[in-house]
Amino acid sequence: MVDWYVTAVMPPDEINITNTQTNVIAFTSLIARRKILLLWKSPLPPSFKMWLSDTMSLLKLEKIKFTLRGSSDKFYAHWRPLISYVDRLPPDMVLL
Repeated sequence: MVDWYVTAVMPPDEINITNTQTNVIAFTSLIARRKILLLWKSPLPPSFKMWLSDTMSLLKLEKIKFTLRGSSDKFYAHWRPLISYVDRLPPDMVLL
């Protein structure tokens, strides 16, 4: 399913993403789609801040999952790029 979203933007021969990146895209887009469905009839659309807040909350659960499986290093391999990105955001973009 993720391949469809990516190929809608770029030709398939130009896509060089790893399985880890595909999993991150699938996870974060699922959170975005969930937020859209929850706020479907709301007068205000879901915002980046809402998505980011939900994503960071669910990352805590992901960390627990990886830790219980004994693979904390894999958690950071998966999520370090997103966490680094969030750390560089201005504070008003992160806080709700």
